[in-house]
Amino acid sequence: EALALQAVLWHEIDRTEEAVAHLDEALKRHPDDARLVIVKARLDREAGRLPEAEMALLALVKARPSTEKAYATLIDLYLFDRPPEWKQRHGALVQRLQQMMPQCQTARRERARQLFSAGEHAKSEAELRQLLEDDASDLRTLRVLLAVLAESGRTDDGIELIDQWAEANAMKRAFLELTEQFFLEVVLSRFEAGESDKVVEYVDVAITKPLRDPRTLLWIQRRTLLQAGRVAEIEPRIRTAATRFPEHEPDLLLTWAMTLEELGQPKRAIAIMEEILEKYPGHVPTSNSLGYTWADRGGPLDRAERLVQIAVEAESANPAYLDSLGWVYYKQGRFEAAVEQLSKASLQPGGRDPIILDHLGDALYRLGRHDEAVRYWRDALNAITPDLGERDAAMNRLRPSLTEKLQAIQGRQSVPVAEVPGSGARESR
Repeated sequence: EALALQAVLWHEIDRTEEAVAHLDEALKRHPDDARLVIVKARLDREAGRLPEAEMALLALVKARPSTEKAYATLIDLYLFDRPPEWKQRHGALVQRLQQMMPQCQTARRERARQLFSAGEHAKSEAELRQLLEDDASDLRTLRVLLAVLAESGRTDDGIELIDQWAEANAMKRAFLELTEQFFLEVVLSRFEAGESDKVVEYVDVAITKPLRDPRTLLWIQRRTLLQAGRVAEIEPRIRTAATRFPEHEPDLLLTWAMTLEELGQPKRAIAIMEEILEKYPGHVPTSNSLGYTWADRGGPLDRAERLVQIAVEAESANPAYLDSLGWVYYKQGRFEAAVEQLSKASLQPGGRDPIILDHLGDALYRLGRHDEAVRYWRDALNAITPDLGERDAAMNRLRPSLTEKLQAIQGRQSVPVAEVPGSGARESR
């Protein structure tokens, strides 16, 4: 029990790798300890190691069929990621649980979930509230009840419930995550319904509550305000959130800088990024973004290279950071080095980004490798789907640029590849 508790505490303070290593070592000494198996499965699930988590929990349920926590953790797993075959496994597991331990908390909670799915919302809510009365520490049941209230459109009731539980649970990771999940469900449903005022209102409310990470909620709010033309309201909200969640301040301020860049205000964007790095030297995403912005907009290339190198050294397989380094080299006229980095970027997961492919095409063209350049430009153009073009203004701007390059090279005309300081904007075929 002490070993499991230590692992949980490490996980709570984001030392998850140490927690996993600790549990692996403990399980070598105590392979049949149910609590160790369950805690390890939870961490495997959060790390995306779903088959490993499922296998360990199924073995535990088979060996100890009366271990309720094993069922509860396995149900969490099946509801965490829902491929079609897992839905069937979830149903079979719940049926088995309800036959073996029909009055246990987990069986009653799943019965309430089934009642809600069947449209019996009042009965579902009554069962869940009774469970919470029986056990005031049951965060799993609280999560289900919040989901029921969110799906029923009873957002204010959900917020009231969160407030009731916040005082005793505000420091618990699971409570922070379920609060965040509740608001995400509410905000996304309002966003999809086009209710921009409600999106802004409920994100404002969420920021006043205990949350683990407000960034996704604020990103949705920022996008909503942009679409509504309420740009002046974005920065005050971001700075308020940065004050409330200081551990996320640099990321939140960087979001505002990227918004300014998107709005065509690069000088203000650069000023915000310099503000971030003054307070948080070496902040990796900002180092990359400022270095790339300087390279792309004619800033000091030596400083840009140093900043981007910080990012690449921190995450050497990140395609965006490799692209930034390649683009700095391109702007320095070091085309061989640019192709090396941009090619590496294109081979990483997520590296078939149209901007990366466009950059690689330009660098190859500068080296006289025109056929290869054309191939990458075509790949970039094909990767800009209508949906992507609607969601991303940069992609909308890139599409005509790629079309112009391909038409120019087909017509044996001057091709408008990106400028190099001290050189020209176009290279002749």
